[in-house]
Amino acid sequence: MTDLIIFVGADPQERLIFRGFMTVFGAAVLFAGLWIFEARVRYDNSTLFATDYSGREPRHEGANLEDIQINADAGDYHLLFRRRRKARISFFYSGANDMMTLVWQKLETNARAS
Repeated sequence: MTDLIIFVGADPQERLIFRGFMTVFGAAVLFAGLWIFEARVRYDNSTLFATDYSGREPRHEGANLEDIQINADAGDYHLLFRRRRKARISFFYSGANDMMTLVWQKLETNARAS
């Protein structure tokens, strides 16, 4: 309601700035919502496909896994692969705990093989 009062009571130049800000904000919210519905992770015992922020789904080989970092503030795991590749897996993905069990095992296997 306050935004409406400010919008109606503002001069035309301030309205233009307000419209620009709200357009950018609305586009960001729409993008975030679409990304939430499209984000997914597929995995098997050797390959991981995780949607990144651009919407692509790059392939990561389990044999290239070097480290796992936990980012509790953001609520995700960072899986670090060779050649500086990274996959971000949210704590809140369905099945994330089961997948991470396999990923930890793969990391242990890779460490023993090195």
